Amino acid sequence: MTFDDFMGYLKALAEYNKTNNTNFIGVFEVGGFSLLDIIPMQLYYSEIGDFDELMKLKLDAKKWLAFEKTIFALEKLVQFKPLPNESFEYSKDFAFPLKGTCLFYPQATWMYGVWEGVDNIAVKDLIPVQLPEFKPSKTYLGEYRVPWAIPKNAANIDAAVRLMKYIASKQTADQWIRYAKSPTGIKNSMVSTSMSQDPYENFDYMINKKFGASKLIFTSKTSGFLGKENSNIKLDFAKLIKGKISANEFLNTVKKQLK
Repeated sequence: MTFDDFMGYLKALAEYNKTNNTNFIGVFEVGGFSLLDIIPMQLYYSEIGDFDELMKLKLDAKKWLAFEKTIFALEKLVQFKPLPNESFEYSKDFAFPLKGTCLFYPQATWMYGVWEGVDNIAVKDLIPVQLPEFKPSKTYLGEYRVPWAIPKNAANIDAAVRLMKYIASKQTADQWIRYAKSPTGIKNSMVSTSMSQDPYENFDYMINKKFGASKLIFTSKTSGFLGKENSNIKLDFAKLIKGKISANEFLNTVKKQLK
């Protein structure tokens, strides 16, 4: 999805709301667990394009220009009022998208399992889509972090190793994708999902085929944009998208804090 596509969807929804006196939300956001930052971050990454450069987490002239472009692009969304006027909290509103009253919700694919437990019918109406980009990107936000390890002094270490090998098998990887609708980090036997009717399986296959190992960890931290040296700078994208601050004001505030 290009940024122009994304903006077009929000424009169409804004016009629909105005014509029909409705209040559908363009981009749903919750406090307590907001991933709104992944939208500007993927725009920024697509403008840079080079995986190795992005991994350096060091601000330079090229990255600043990409950051500026991202901020001015977000300002264009203000006219469509995409963010909700009311406040939502993840702890009590995590299932809100199941109501069918929002267009986009930047969130992780593992939320499928959370939503399925609430309404296994309504969850089928939620379709994963690729984040908007300025141009076809060589990198993408998304990775799997392995949370399992065997301590060196563990009891029954041989049995633990056998269990880990089973967990890391292709069979388990296939089952995980089909059950959890999320990547595993393990090589699986799904060579194509072109015949699958499951949008989550298709999405996982498409992203892995398209980006392979060029997927970046989403940290929701300033360092992803401005480097480690500027990691303490707060970037309030919601304030910008809501029109409470202009793009120039946003950038000037950031400039004053750069190291």
